[in-house]
Amino acid sequence: MARLIDRFGSIDVLVNAAGITGPTVNIEDISAFRGSPRDFGFWPSVLLGRGLIDIPKALALLRRANYTGLLALEIDYVHPSYVGEEAAIAQSLSSLREALDVGTASSTAAQPISRGAIMTIPHAALRK
Repeated sequence: MARLIDRFGSIDVLVNAAGITGPTVNIEDISAFRGSPRDFGFWPSVLLGRGLIDIPKALALLRRANYTGLLALEIDYVHPSYVGEEAAIAQSLSSLREALDVGTASSTAAQPISRGAIMTIPHAALRK
C-alpha cells in the first residue's frame, strides 16, 4: 500500500495518484493546519471532506479502478476548532456515506465501492 501525504501543496498529484495506483493508495484528507512536532497534536485531523482532498473525485477514481475493498476512516487528534472526537467520527462517516451514494447515483455505469465493516476506535482510547 502506498501511503501518500501531501507535503508540498500538490493535492492534485495525490488525486491523480489514486487514479494510477487504484486499490493500493491511502490518501489523507488534510488541511493546512500548522503546529509544532514537539506537541502531541502537531498534525490535527479535520473532518472528512473539509480538508484539501476532493473526496468525490478520489472515490470516482477508485471506482474507475474497480476498487471494491475497504475504505478506512482515521481520526487521530481532532483540531480544537472542531467538535469532539466522537462527533467528528460520526460527521465524517456521514460525509463518506453521502459521497458514496452521490457518486453511485451520478453514473449508471458506476461500480459501487464496498462499504465493508466499519469499526471506529476513538484515538483517546488508545492512549489510555
